[in-house]
Amino acid sequence: LKNVAETYNKHDTVGVSRTDPGVGAFSPYHNRSTYTLAAIEAGSELFVDYGPNWFLSRESDMGMMPLISSYPEASKFMKSLQRLVEKISTISQGDSDNDVPGSSLEGAMSDLFDIIKKSPYKSRPLMAIPKSFSVAKRAFEVGIQQTELEQSIRSLDYLENHGRCLDNIRPGKSSIPHAGRGSIATRFIQKDSYVSIAPLMNIPDRDVLNIYADKQDRETGGEIRDPSKPTGHQLLLNYCFGHKSSSLLLCPYDPGTPYVNHNSESPNAKFVWSDDPIYHNSSWLDEPVSYFDNVWQTGLAFEYIAISDIKPGDEITVDYGPEWEEVWTKHIQQWQSPKGAESYFSPQELNENPSLPIPTHDEDNTLIGENIDAWC
Repeated sequence: LKNVAETYNKHDTVGVSRTDPGVGAFSPYHNRSTYTLAAIEAGSELFVDYGPNWFLSRESDMGMMPLISSYPEASKFMKSLQRLVEKISTISQGDSDNDVPGSSLEGAMSDLFDIIKKSPYKSRPLMAIPKSFSVAKRAFEVGIQQTELEQSIRSLDYLENHGRCLDNIRPGKSSIPHAGRGSIATRFIQKDSYVSIAPLMNIPDRDVLNIYADKQDRETGGEIRDPSKPTGHQLLLNYCFGHKSSSLLLCPYDPGTPYVNHNSESPNAKFVWSDDPIYHNSSWLDEPVSYFDNVWQTGLAFEYIAISDIKPGDEITVDYGPEWEEVWTKHIQQWQSPKGAESYFSPQELNENPSLPIPTHDEDNTLIGENIDAWC
């Protein structure tokens, strides 16, 4: 079903240098583009190929998922099943004394198919065959892959009623000092109207984003994590919502709202729980944090709503709250540039500009900065 592929990220700090208090507060990686591999019908779901290890490494959570190599065997089974169905149908219709009504025959074939699907002897080819006999009959005609493609397509009426627009905003350079990137309006958005939706990835234990120092493993001699020496947090933490009294984090993963910055004086948007049951399961709000330990799909979502008229080109901002602002203000006041920040030279600039000379050890290494070593 793969119909799109992705490019590599670009690296750009949008003018925020290592002497700036905002350095490290946002990701310099951006603009990971997607392009089509073939013409895509309107309403189609987009699929990329993560590689076979993506499913293999998640079998304990997702079960036994079919791989590309599973489909030839599954197709072979479907052809055998089709011959069996046709043979039984022919025998039934040819025996006037034992003529079986079509509905009964259909029910019997459906029951047989259910028994096959519920077999305790699971395999990837078994998981690749259709989930129901009605879909299996379509697969007899067009093949398994085509039926999966057809099931992934939504009608335009469905999208009109249930889809959510994502192109009201786009990432761009923020006008807020130290912020880096922001979320920029692409069109006029009227007060009290929808800006964007933010499906939320749930992380029940924020400590998984901690970074620790290394120590030597006494048994192997290698380097392992030292849980007694935390050194910081993964950058994803800066893009998540949480509460100081809870370990749960909710992290937007749409393409636009993670860039929405803070403005306590004149924000032009707010975020609220979505009221659309397709994106937001309101019953989850009553569950304890432990409930999410084994929840591997999204079920909560914010919607961003304009609280004033927003013009094209305006940056979308919300109020993060006084506690966040107090901590950020203190960070700016106490900021000290890291050692070597003035002479720092970005390795990405060397990667992206092959015409830049790379000095040897006998030459002046300050041409590219003390933070870069040249090796042969």
